[in-house]
Amino acid sequence: MWLVLGNLLLLAAGRSVGLSWPAITVGLVNPANLYCMAMGQTGSFVSAMLLIALIPGPRRMAQAGIAAGAVIIKPHFGLLLPIRFLAARQYRSLLVGAVALLILCLLPIAAAGLAPWSIFFTKKAGNAVHFVNQPWPQLYQYTTITVFMMLRSIGAGNEVAYAIQAISTIVALILTWHLWQRPLTNDGFARLSATLCLVMLATPYAYIYDLPALGFALAGYAAARGWHAMTPLTVFWIFTGVYGFFSVSLFLTGPIFLVAIAWLVWPRRDYNSASYSATCS
Repeated sequence: MWLVLGNLLLLAAGRSVGLSWPAITVGLVNPANLYCMAMGQTGSFVSAMLLIALIPGPRRMAQAGIAAGAVIIKPHFGLLLPIRFLAARQYRSLLVGAVALLILCLLPIAAAGLAPWSIFFTKKAGNAVHFVNQPWPQLYQYTTITVFMMLRSIGAGNEVAYAIQAISTIVALILTWHLWQRPLTNDGFARLSATLCLVMLATPYAYIYDLPALGFALAGYAAARGWHAMTPLTVFWIFTGVYGFFSVSLFLTGPIFLVAIAWLVWPRRDYNSASYSATCS
């Protein structure tokens, strides 16, 4: 039931951002989503929310805001969403997202008091901090994709890794602002793909199974330009398909691939994705 619901939500999100059925099929079978299904993780749910939150159409601001608020289940993936809304002047999405976030935070208190939040901060968040601070290599670290863990994998200490991760987060915030200040009709799937790369570069805690949304966005990017333009999607499949080999044999290379993909898809002025903007308007 978990796997079916997660993939149905991804499918619906794919249709919401204007993906064709072939592109959705490619998205569902991409290695990141298969990792997610094999491990029973939340990546498909969070990916669906991120796809919907990044819809630029003015008629879907409330939908985008609700989805952005729902990313609270993995709050470190929502760091760039307020910047995205502010840069695009989509204040309604920002307001709706804040309300949705508040409601979702209050529901556990209404149902069971403060115990769920206490468990979240003392156990769940605490475990995450413990995992990333452990010496390299640990078994669960091989599928991480962050700047912080890449630096740990090549021998950097926690202080250096956190400092450079902070720089990566600040750069991701600035680039997100720049990206979403552009007219919203320009190259929608390129903007979507680049933003999802930045989302992962902005957090110290992310795994390969958190990337299904990027697989969907890159499938849309290739389909919108003609399936012959598959270089970014091909890089993504190689990256996610054999990532375990890179991690075990070399060091964590996730951020390198994410930067490469972001550079390949970064919106250029010579292209306009009319189908994407029309679908999301």
